[in-house]
Amino acid sequence: MIRILLKTDNVEVNAQDMRGSLTPLYYAAEAGNREAVEMLLSHGADPSVESDGKDIREIIAANIDNFNFLAYADKVKKMPIKQKLFNCVETNDLNGLKRMAYFASRDDPVDWNCTNGAATLLQLACTYGNVKVIEFLLQRDGIDANRTSAGDSSPPLVVAAHHGFWKVLDVFKRSPKADFSRVAESNGRTVLHEVFIRDSAKYHDGREPEDSSYAKCVKVPLGKFSRTTISNAHCIADPPWQKLSQQS
Repeated sequence: MIRILLKTDNVEVNAQDMRGSLTPLYYAAEAGNREAVEMLLSHGADPSVESDGKDIREIIAANIDNFNFLAYADKVKKMPIKQKLFNCVETNDLNGLKRMAYFASRDDPVDWNCTNGAATLLQLACTYGNVKVIEFLLQRDGIDANRTSAGDSSPPLVVAAHHGFWKVLDVFKRSPKADFSRVAESNGRTVLHEVFIRDSAKYHDGREPEDSSYAKCVKVPLGKFSRTTISNAHCIADPPWQKLSQQS
């Protein structure tokens, strides 16, 4: 439940209640809940916020055995910003991304196009279908909505289509930065190819996961394709509708 709440838009991780200005971190520490304390700290909970006149760091030390608070806090603080970015995207931590954007300076801006070698931030977000995170990333200045990485030549749009994330495609459809005609260099597939081929690992059990529907995907991108693009689909002698006919 805590993990879900931390992913909620506009959640205030350091909010203080009416009882005694107590924060969520205080309650987690008081209960001796190691996992909750670590999650809250990693999402920006401030242990220096005084709760009912008590030092939360002392409460953590008293209630959680062998919890090296200083080492943990130092680890989070020293984590490279790129690692923090990818951690936030992977865990769908929109608020964490917002904090980094807010505190970024002109002299040290956030590189929203960075890659970890395997994926860009947008590619990773599209792999998980993180709609809100993708909306946020597409609003960043200088973001390249079609950028790929050394580890994956599939544009973010194609990645989303591969998994059937129609809501993600709809977000890209509303963005002038997205190019629906882009092709994955490794296999020549477009968004339409992925929608018709339907070979995502998520479908190996024969069921569509939540928020995923290839049928709904088909309805999203067509309006973004020109007649020429649909005719050749940028794919060498293997048009996407051929895949559809093979399934019928």
